[in-house]
Amino acid sequence: MGVVGNNIGQKIKRARYEKDMTQEELAGKDFNRSFLSQIEKGLVKPSDRVLSIIADRLNLPLSYFYEPEDPDKDDEQAINALNKARNLIQSNKMDEALELITKSLKLQDISPKYAGLLMKEQGEIYFQGNNIQKSLSSLKKAKIIFGDHKYHHELCSTLNHIGEIYNQSESYKEATQHLQQAINILEDHFVMDNILYLDVYFNLALSYLGEQKYHEAINTLTQAIPYSSKTNNFYNFGELHYLLGRCYQKTGKFAKARVAFETAIEQFVMFNKNKYTGKTQLALGELEETEGNLTSAERYYLKALEQFTLLESNDQRERLKLKLLNIYLQLDKKEKIKGLAPFDLELVDSLSEKIDLSYELSKIHLEKEDFDNCFIVLQFLNDLVDRARRRKIFSDKKLLFYYSWMSHLYLNMEYYERGRKCLKQCNSIIKKLGE
Repeated sequence: MGVVGNNIGQKIKRARYEKDMTQEELAGKDFNRSFLSQIEKGLVKPSDRVLSIIADRLNLPLSYFYEPEDPDKDDEQAINALNKARNLIQSNKMDEALELITKSLKLQDISPKYAGLLMKEQGEIYFQGNNIQKSLSSLKKAKIIFGDHKYHHELCSTLNHIGEIYNQSESYKEATQHLQQAINILEDHFVMDNILYLDVYFNLALSYLGEQKYHEAINTLTQAIPYSSKTNNFYNFGELHYLLGRCYQKTGKFAKARVAFETAIEQFVMFNKNKYTGKTQLALGELEETEGNLTSAERYYLKALEQFTLLESNDQRERLKLKLLNIYLQLDKKEKIKGLAPFDLELVDSLSEKIDLSYELSKIHLEKEDFDNCFIVLQFLNDLVDRARRRKIFSDKKLLFYYSWMSHLYLNMEYYERGRKCLKQCNSIIKKLGE
């Protein structure tokens, strides 16, 4: 059979532990425990007959003892530390996990594979703690180890994670470089992992989208979509089609965008992914609004609002209500505006737009005799107009218009002190205009 490797004793000991056998049980009546102990310690070389008996009792082929040893298998301490660290991370005990990994990386003779895996977990902990620089540092060290020792699968996974972090940091060029490298390795070394393949392609499309390279993003997604049917995971749920729709939307290919979004919704609904269904209906609403189809936009926005309400996603719900507000103002559907009130106008970016919307809402609430909401909006409008006056971003005539309107409303609702303050501003502006 040839010369048995020096690691034979370690192989026997490890297999015995895995079978939960004592030395006495393995030795049986054929040889004593002391002899087996010497074999496991490497002090005695077993004959082929002894090795055959041990193999039978361990239910292993005899060839097992003659195969070259995988150096990573001896890393019992590192393996145990890695598994324990992962459990701690899942339990959100990040400090304990980080301490364990840091200590484990100082082990002597740790194999490259498990050193890289521990560094990868270390990078994940730093990422969860929002320490991006330390996270990237650990992941890049792991990348070097996996690359040097040709652990292609782990290298691609690490490159993908680095790219994902760069995407979230809006460093899209760096993300693209790492993700393209991952794809080259996947293809050159035939790494058979459809989920990893899709993950890398999805993140690469995101980085292209961030760089505004929409055609490259479309090509990337078109290559990835056929693989999604081979897996039953996140990418079956329509996320690839949603992203494809966004890319088509950016390039003005609205018909293709609509098909992609509708396909995404079908898949999201099939898998009960309400959050993604809502965001895709929102995207379709924006698409219809861009094309001037306000009634269709309203329909999609209302469907999205229903999803976000079910999910108790307050921020998204309030932003969507503002989109509906703009639609209803254009369609003159004042009754529907009342049904959506109140609105969080602080979410509107432009001060000028905030003022315009507040003014329109105050008119509608007054017309509907909804004085409670009218007063709330009027106070908000008052604060905004004061801010615009201090920043000198409106003309005096425009300021006069708004202060006149607010004084009229305050006095009409019998808030006399507030009305007098607005009239005072009106008099001041009139005097200035007269000069």
